[in-house]
Amino acid sequence: MALLDIIVIGGGFSAASFTLHLLDLAAQQGVQPGTFRLRLIEPRLTLGAGIAYSARDPNHRINVAATRMNWSGDGSDDFDRWTRETGAVAEDPAMVWQDGSLYPARAVFGHYMHTRLMELTASSPQIAFEHVRQRAEAVAAFEDRYRVRLADGSSLEADLVVLATGHPPPNLPRGLEVLAGSDRFIADPWRPGAVADVQADDRVLLVGTGLTMGDMVASLRTQGCGGQMMALSRRGLIPRPRASTVEAFGDCDFSHFARVSQSLKAMRSEIRKARGESRPWSDVLERIRQQNMDIWAAWPQAERRRFLRHLKPYWDVHRFQAAPQIDSLVKAVCNSRHLTIEAGSIVGARPHAKSIEVDIKPRGLPAERAKTHVFERVVNCTGASGAHITRDDPIFASLAEQRLVRSDSLRIGLDLDSRSHPVSCEGKSVTGLFVIGPAARGCLGEVTGAPELALQARRVAEWVLEAGTLKNGDQVRQKQLS
Repeated sequence: MALLDIIVIGGGFSAASFTLHLLDLAAQQGVQPGTFRLRLIEPRLTLGAGIAYSARDPNHRINVAATRMNWSGDGSDDFDRWTRETGAVAEDPAMVWQDGSLYPARAVFGHYMHTRLMELTASSPQIAFEHVRQRAEAVAAFEDRYRVRLADGSSLEADLVVLATGHPPPNLPRGLEVLAGSDRFIADPWRPGAVADVQADDRVLLVGTGLTMGDMVASLRTQGCGGQMMALSRRGLIPRPRASTVEAFGDCDFSHFARVSQSLKAMRSEIRKARGESRPWSDVLERIRQQNMDIWAAWPQAERRRFLRHLKPYWDVHRFQAAPQIDSLVKAVCNSRHLTIEAGSIVGARPHAKSIEVDIKPRGLPAERAKTHVFERVVNCTGASGAHITRDDPIFASLAEQRLVRSDSLRIGLDLDSRSHPVSCEGKSVTGLFVIGPAARGCLGEVTGAPELALQARRVAEWVLEAGTLKNGDQVRQKQLS
């Protein structure tokens, strides 16, 4: 048996980036062949794509220029070069924006991740790699190891388990609980073919006005849907258009501020300085993005809660900007009056055989001023939620039953220690488990974009490599003593 057995649960970007970093670091540090065995459990054939980069619709594009995307998060243009060299541009010339930047379909990035992973696993003798095409259903502590139960009833054991399960499914928006089970309510827009049954003249309500809304507008227009669409959120904010060229501005250390108000004041000051040098506000946000985990760590829980309640919607539309192709399409559909963006909330809904009535209260008005609108389809575009992660995710639910994980105090993910180990219900670090990705939001802040995910994946790979080195040393010492 290998000196250290590792199981990775999940096959999206986080899982692939961790595996690539572990392979790369093991080669750099001259780890002996056979030191690790790594089994990655993922039912999909393609690794590294997950939900985000498995989208089949070619109009669902990455929302940053390809020069800023890669598996490692090191800022290299590896993905851009790979895309140009593989001929993907000729197959999809619309990915090329006016300034020459590439915004490929998300599936192209998924293919890139799979290719890089297969290349490195084939050339890395330090780690015996295996792709287990099964669905993991539960994880159980077993003596000083862990047992992972698979969908076919079999199980695997490991010393360490890396939980990279990706985004949880979206919650039902408040006021739409009654629509659960209705075939006219699309609860999960990321499901393949989710909007395929929408008819050409259907009236559609898109609940949420973020990036998912833009993707759904693109899908609906591409398949010939010309009916009236309404996109609704509490504030009616939509993502800003992406600037292809971004360079971090200033030298402000935002992690010095312990209050959200101080951080906001400093950001506005930096934007004024940038404007004086003819630099866009997005360059200041790039500086903040580079520090976001340190900023989150500097805020006490009360300040984190204040940010989530009051500022996060405004931050999101500036931080998670839309690909220029999607931004142009959304604006064109708005200008044609086939799409309206509304600020308000849902106070009630009634499903019928061929339609759904939705009571919508405009922002700032009392509930009795709500108006009833009729739609043929309602699409949930509110995005992922970690509020019930220990209930809705079967892996985390199984660990919660053993009291090995608990939700963080903000209820946006799991409670983790400084090394991404989950914290048990007794407040102790569970050192045989690591959590990578959106489930770490409550403790690390923003771990949604590829650069942040890659940074966390590298850190966990370093800690796993350290664990393997320690175990290797223990076994060598035991042999010497015997």
